[in-house]
Amino acid sequence: MKIGLILLIFCGLNSLANAQEVNLPNRTVGASFGFSGHGTGDLNGVIQGFEFQKYIRKRLLWSFEAGSSIHNGEYPEAYVDQNQKKHDISYRYTVAGIQLAGIAGYSFVRSEYISLGIKAGVLFRYQSSSMPNSLATYYPAGTGLPFPVMLAENTTPQSTYSPGGLIRLFMNYSPNRKISFGLHTGLQGDTNGDVLFPQFAFCIGRSF
Repeated sequence: MKIGLILLIFCGLNSLANAQEVNLPNRTVGASFGFSGHGTGDLNGVIQGFEFQKYIRKRLLWSFEAGSSIHNGEYPEAYVDQNQKKHDISYRYTVAGIQLAGIAGYSFVRSEYISLGIKAGVLFRYQSSSMPNSLATYYPAGTGLPFPVMLAENTTPQSTYSPGGLIRLFMNYSPNRKISFGLHTGLQGDTNGDVLFPQFAFCIGRSF
């Protein structure tokens, strides 16, 4: 009798678990916004993306993402003129890009409220940069001019098209079946030598 009752309870729990798995939303459209470093980490900036995600198994998923990033930096330089007025003549530059990515992922934990997992994918990126490859500063003692002179040299193209890859860890919380909030962190790189690391982004999605 006891064995039969245990089996009955086990079968009931198993059926309930399977029903919950079937009823979990399988598709999500979401947006993300966050911060990242660029290159060796000396450039700070923002990243953003729009993603369509679908679970093809309980824990296995694929997604498609359109994203962009913008980073900036400067080579600081200033001088004081004969009237003791300070002039900021820093060389300022921006590195910005847009990209498309195809991604596969696996959820180590996936329940009605929480999902935790890892994603990896391939991307294609267009990038435009005003950062020079080298910059030299010549001071008044050498030029005879009353202010510093900066000479920029460019040895690489301003615009590039590059394939690459990415890897992310993600965590999502769903207070109900329609809305999810999450965080992801990771890195990406491409054949142009551009690396976005570290990345930290907040995500919001609509599930259906």
